[in-house]
Amino acid sequence: MYEKEIRDAVFTDRNEKGIRPGRVTKRFEKMARKADLGERIYFHSLRHTTGSWLAVQGVPMQHIQPILSHSDSTVTEKYSHLAPKTHDRAMEETFGE
Repeated sequence: MYEKEIRDAVFTDRNEKGIRPGRVTKRFEKMARKADLGERIYFHSLRHTTGSWLAVQGVPMQHIQPILSHSDSTVTEKYSHLAPKTHDRAMEETFGE
């Protein structure tokens, strides 16, 4: 039995109580296999996709960091290569053409 209370859980059971992360992972893997998505997709892949899409949309790294719950900004910076136009736009807005 999982006794640790999970607050503000994203995934809940029928009684709206938080469920163990491992259960979510196993269910995701089962559904990915059923959808024939291949063996290389994991639940954690969704986190990387979120970071990538946010970076591509130009969301600043300091906003992406708390969304992904990174304790260190250097971890978040791995997404910065996906947003080169963001850097160019910032320079243009600051210093003009």
